[in-house]
This record gives sequence, C-alpha cells and structure tokens, in this order.
Amino acid sequence: MKRLFENRGIGPDSEIITYCGSVGTLSGLAFYALKSIDIPNVKLYVRSFKEWKNLEKPTSKQEDADYWDLSAE
Repeated sequence: MKRLFENRGIGPDSEIITYCGSVGTLSGLAFYALKSIDIPNVKLYVRSFKEWKNLEKPTSKQEDADYWDLSAE
C-alpha cells in the first residue's frame, strides 16, 4: 500500500483526508488502513462529501486523477 501512494507522489509529509460520498464506512476503513502503515498526517471527515458540497464549502479537483486509483469501490 505504501508503494501505491509513493507512486502517486503521496509521501509521509502529505496531508490525506478520507471521506465518503454518503455514509462514511469506507472512509473510516481507509483512515485506519493508512494509520496502520504509519502514514502520520491522515484525517477522517466524518460526514459525507455530498454534505460538504451542500454547505458550499470549497473543493478542488485533480485533473489527472484516475477515480479507480484510490477508490475503495
């Protein structure tokens, strides 16, 4: 798993925020998986991305990101 992140330019100093589109189960699993491989700067957004967008909070999009690279689906 560490190599997967390193190949995407994500290192120990990167900030990672896990989130789900709706319920939050997969984001929690991803959070604990990242913590288990000693990625230190991981945060869990306990609400959904849908809720975040409905609150009109800022978002950004990585244009070259492949959805399936880091998706838990």
